[in-house]
Amino acid sequence: MTMKNVILILILVSVISFFTSLILYTVNRKKYHSLIARFKKEYVFPAPYSFHCLTGYFGAAPMAYFFMKLKDHKKILFLERDSLAYQFFDNTTRKLTNWLSPFYYACIMSFACCVLLIFIAVFVSIWK
Repeated sequence: MTMKNVILILILVSVISFFTSLILYTVNRKKYHSLIARFKKEYVFPAPYSFHCLTGYFGAAPMAYFFMKLKDHKKILFLERDSLAYQFFDNTTRKLTNWLSPFYYACIMSFACCVLLIFIAVFVSIWK
């Protein structure tokens, strides 16, 4: 497999995963905003997430990470381990988060492919 094929595959995977995440976000936007509103009603977001919840699609990946960790009761940056926010999820709230995992991993896949393409470009330009 030549370098050109590898680069084309990386570009294709990056574009497909980006559009997948964009479609997942637009389809589930009401669930996303409902989840944020419910959380804000009872608790206060930690420092970086209070910013990310205001930025729409561009902040949705970190917010997906936040809610996935919160649902699994795992440690979240800037949130105390004994915080009452870990009790946020109930049966109705869990239904709002089914789409977060595929969305988050599509964003990560797109980002990873772009970073890999940048490293390849730098390596090729230095190697020349």
